[in-house]
Amino acid sequence: IYHLKRNEFITLKSIGDKKFELALTPKGQELFGQYNFYTLKIPAQKRWDKKWRIIAFDIPEKYRTSRDTFRERLKSMGFFQFQKSFWIYPFDCEREIHYLCEHLGLHDYVFVFKGKFVKDRLLTKYFQRKKVLKKEHLRIK
Repeated sequence: IYHLKRNEFITLKSIGDKKFELALTPKGQELFGQYNFYTLKIPAQKRWDKKWRIIAFDIPEKYRTSRDTFRERLKSMGFFQFQKSFWIYPFDCEREIHYLCEHLGLHDYVFVFKGKFVKDRLLTKYFQRKKVLKKEHLRIK
């Protein structure tokens, strides 16, 4: 709740002794309408810039539940797990990662990088098998 309030997605109003009323702000309504935490997907994209998105995180043990949830969401969204805390995806996914971090309170521990690998044939084949990358994405332009 603290993270949602701090980032102006909700407002809190005291309505009595130890009771509060939560309300979505316009910013929160936009975000809520755009994403559903449990069905979050990265939209299909027509073009690929040949760069990989690398999600790396080092989430402390005291946030184990959030860390495990974050990892499960990455898996369900189709990311490739290179290591336990190092995941890869071919398309832009910063908004979705930001949403997950916001929801789970993990912004301080999650990093998104974009770049190329010298040898990425295995990654390319993996995402082709998963039908994320298609032949038209791989054509040289």
